[in-house]
Amino acid sequence: CYQGGRGIAQSQARKQFGSSNFKMNVDTFSHHDGNVKFEIESLNYRVKVTEEFTSDDPPFNGVIRMEPVSPPTGKVVNQQGEPVALASIFVCTKDNGVMVYGVDEYFQSSERTYKSEEDGTFRYPAQNSRVAITVATPNGYAEKYLGSDEHPGEIVIKPWATVKGKLFQAGKPVPGASISVNPIRTLGNGNPHLQDGFNATTNSDGEFVIEKVPPVPCSVSSRLSPWDDYPITSNRDVSIRLQPGKTHEVNLGGEGIQVVGKVELKGDATDHIQFRYGLNTLLKVGSRIELERHLVNPAKFMVGKQSDDMMKLTDNLGSTAGYETHFVKINPDGTLLINGVTPGDYRFLMNMYEPPSG
Repeated sequence: CYQGGRGIAQSQARKQFGSSNFKMNVDTFSHHDGNVKFEIESLNYRVKVTEEFTSDDPPFNGVIRMEPVSPPTGKVVNQQGEPVALASIFVCTKDNGVMVYGVDEYFQSSERTYKSEEDGTFRYPAQNSRVAITVATPNGYAEKYLGSDEHPGEIVIKPWATVKGKLFQAGKPVPGASISVNPIRTLGNGNPHLQDGFNATTNSDGEFVIEKVPPVPCSVSSRLSPWDDYPITSNRDVSIRLQPGKTHEVNLGGEGIQVVGKVELKGDATDHIQFRYGLNTLLKVGSRIELERHLVNPAKFMVGKQSDDMMKLTDNLGSTAGYETHFVKINPDGTLLINGVTPGDYRFLMNMYEPPSG
């Protein structure tokens, strides 16, 4: 189901029918504002999205015509070219999002999941838009971006990557902090809505390790938010092209220098501004890693209008993806401490907000 034509299909609302005749009662209107659509899929037909329905519409009783089309097919093999059976395969589009937050979810989720046969082959219903295929096994991972009618072909599983490191604040290791490794994705405007992330918590020595991560371009950072208190005042976000079977070590906040300062606001309209309601961005110029075309996120492909300041910060890309950045939280008294700033040229973008209402 979709909300106003903009939502992501809800897997929990899915029903399977044994024939072309079906009946479905909907209570989605009680949970969402706006109209809903329905998506219908069958293996030998293109996925069909219906017209919109509202809660005031009479019961629908009619024919929904599907377009016959051969299903895209592929084959999963290992690095020796041998077929891989029972691989977990996710089919992701702009309307059918896939969200994975941990390796186990690849094998436990029923959301848009298919399995490879004994000979490694798989197939799925033809889609209406670009597709992202992710393939996972206990021993490795692969992904592929395709056109709506493009066949996946042979997909080679490669060993998971490992990320390990240490988190520092003011030169000291930070225990009990949340660390995230997030594959770099491009969302919005027709791109497959693939969201995945892998997390760990630092031990008493500030160390962390995430043993299984997709070997793709990823960003590594510690969690920081304007809404809660954290043991750090800034987080270093490092982008890395993770390599299959390799262990990548990341130092978060312990390299380079500490940058200290204080922000003072002037003017009549600043007396009710609170520093905590904003994260400020220190971006290292020229640090952006090379990204495949489907991961490049220039402003024209972004959802919403990008500010002129964000465009200047990111060399007219409109996104910090792929850059080395520090997200900075200013203390209530205006002081700031940015940890582990390595040598280079930087730009600093500050965002000041009024306290939220409600």
